[in-house]
Amino acid sequence: MLIKNLRRFSFVDRLRRLQRVWKYQIVSEVSRYWQENRILNANPEFSLLLGAYRQIYADSAAANLVSWLERKDSFRQDVDDLTYGETPFTTWLALIPLMQLQPHEKFAELGCGTGILSLYLSFCQGVSATGVDTIETFITNANQLAMQFQLPAEFRTLSVLDLDLNEFQVMYCVATCFSEATRKALALKMADCKPGTRILVVTHEMEHPRLQKQTELKLPFTWGRDTVYLYEIQADLEV
Repeated sequence: MLIKNLRRFSFVDRLRRLQRVWKYQIVSEVSRYWQENRILNANPEFSLLLGAYRQIYADSAAANLVSWLERKDSFRQDVDDLTYGETPFTTWLALIPLMQLQPHEKFAELGCGTGILSLYLSFCQGVSATGVDTIETFITNANQLAMQFQLPAEFRTLSVLDLDLNEFQVMYCVATCFSEATRKALALKMADCKPGTRILVVTHEMEHPRLQKQTELKLPFTWGRDTVYLYEIQADLEV
C-alpha cells in the first residue's frame, strides 16, 4: 500500500517520503513497542482498543501519511498549523495526573490527530471526551472506534478556533506548529472559559491575564523533548 501511494509523487517527493518511512519504521518501531508496553502495563484492558486502532494505523508513519496525503490533495501541505506529530503514550501517562479530571468534567483535545489520546481517556477512565481536527480521515476513523467500543467520546472536523471551549473543564493542546496569530486567537478563547478550567499547552506559552500558569515541565514527543505548560483560568479581578 505504501509503495502504491508513493507512485503518486515526483521523484523528490518519493525520496522525502522514504526518508520519513525509514525514520518511523526503523528508528521509531522500537520506541513504539516500548511505549505500547508501558501503557498496556498500566491498563491491560486497553489492548482491545489499541488492537483495533493498529488495524487502521499500523504505526506513526501510516498516520503521518494520512495527514500528508489529505493536506496535499486539498492544497494545504504548506499550512504549518496542520503539521502532524504525536504525544507518546509515556508522556500522556505523565500528563493525565496534572489534569485532575473529575467524573463530571468534560475533556477537549484541540488538534487531536488520530484521536488515540482522547479514546484512551474514554476507554480507561470513562471520561467524556471531544477531539477536533481538520483532517477528516482522522475524525471519521476516531468516531468509528468510539462507536465500536461504545465510548463517551466524539470527534469533530473543526479548526481549534471554531470549537466552543466553554463546554469543557479540561483541555489539551499541542500548539507546536500553530502560527502566532492562531496562538493569540486561541489564548483569547481560552481566557473566556470558566474559572477553574485547566489547560495543558505544548511548546508555546499562552499569554493572557486570566491564564495563570501552574507549572511547566519537559517531556519527550516524537519531534524531541518539549515544554508542557499547565494553566488554570482565573476569575476576573475585582476593581
